[in-house]
Amino acid sequence: MGEPGASRAGVSMAARQGFDFERWARLARDDPGTFEQERARLIGELIAAAPPELRPRLEALQWRIEQVRRRSRTPLAACLKISAMMWERVTGAHGLLPHLRRLTAPEWPVDKPPRGRMGRLLPFRPPGSRSPPDGQEGP
Repeated sequence: MGEPGASRAGVSMAARQGFDFERWARLARDDPGTFEQERARLIGELIAAAPPELRPRLEALQWRIEQVRRRSRTPLAACLKISAMMWERVTGAHGLLPHLRRLTAPEWPVDKPPRGRMGRLLPFRPPGSRSPPDGQEGP
C-alpha cells in the first residue's frame, strides 16, 4: 500500500505502487500518530472498495481487530491474538478447513437416502378441497 501520506487516489493506486515495508516501519517508529492515521485511512479505503454485500462483515472484523489492539498490552501481544483469530477462522470447528473437508468427505453421501425409519409422507390439499382421505378411492 503505497507511500504514507500519498494522495487519496484510492486503494487501486496504492496497490499499484506496492507496499514499502521500510517506509511504513520508519513512519511507525518516527511518527506513530501519522502512521495510525494513514493505516486507518488505507484500511477504510480498502473496505470502501469492497463489494457492498461484504462491507458490513469487513467493518465488523476490523472493529474486532481494533478492539484486540486496544486491549493488548503490547503490539506483539496484539499480533499474536489477531493471528490466533485468523487461524481459528481457518482451522477452528466452524472454520474454512472443516467446511472444505465436509464437502469432500466420503462419509457424506448425498445420493443415498438416510438409513433408519422413514416418516410417513402426508399429502397437503388446498383449503376447501374435497379430496378423499388417504387410502380411499374417489368418485
